[in-house]
Amino acid sequence: MVFGAATIFRMMSDLPEFATTDFSSVKWIMAGAAPTPLKIMEQFWARGIKFVLGYGMTEAGPNNLSVPAEFITSDEIREKFASVGKPMYFSLAAIIDDEGNQLGDEQVGELIWSGPQIFSGYWDNPEETAKTLRDGWVYTGDMARRDKDGYYYIVGRKKNMFISGGENVFPPEIEKVLYEMPEVYEACVIGVPDEKWGEVGKAVISLRPGKNLTRQAIMDFLNETLSRYKVPRDIQFIDDLPKNNVG
Repeated sequence: MVFGAATIFRMMSDLPEFATTDFSSVKWIMAGAAPTPLKIMEQFWARGIKFVLGYGMTEAGPNNLSVPAEFITSDEIREKFASVGKPMYFSLAAIIDDEGNQLGDEQVGELIWSGPQIFSGYWDNPEETAKTLRDGWVYTGDMARRDKDGYYYIVGRKKNMFISGGENVFPPEIEKVLYEMPEVYEACVIGVPDEKWGEVGKAVISLRPGKNLTRQAIMDFLNETLSRYKVPRDIQFIDDLPKNNVG
């Protein structure tokens, strides 16, 4: 079994020897830590590897959600490709609204965790502990939904969501569409202040080596797929997106 962040698997699939490497000893691969573009998953599927997603939070895990790769077919994996799976043993999950009410299937809210595996608090930091650990539940700050089959999907980070003209916008939805463009190597969308709309999106993009793409071409592509208020008003090209120490 192989675990890693999306960046690692992007780098692996870009190597020329990826097409000829013997993966017969690999049972399955699980990506986490950041959203994984479908195109990366498809490259591993094409090599006959069960590539799935998972979710972990240090304060409540370290692994909380997992797609049961060994117990479902490749077709089922493709059907649920965007899911980070079902709760691990002893992990109690709930999705709540801003008032703390538990939500039903297909409703988006904050994902929270409880169970014997959760942490007891941050070292010498009671203020942050009080924000995260409430009444025996770890508040993740992640916005999620659950489908009728019990599979969970991460919609975005609560603090990264921005409100444009009164509408909630989750950057991963926009990034997912950007990754459908073959020229796009990495993409990140953030909310920036706007006098008229309150906030609007800004896309920061790095292109694949040797590829060119205009801002207008990106805007036209996004306008075909997304509601107008979700389309970023600004696009910035950079050579490499900054990352933390796990990519």
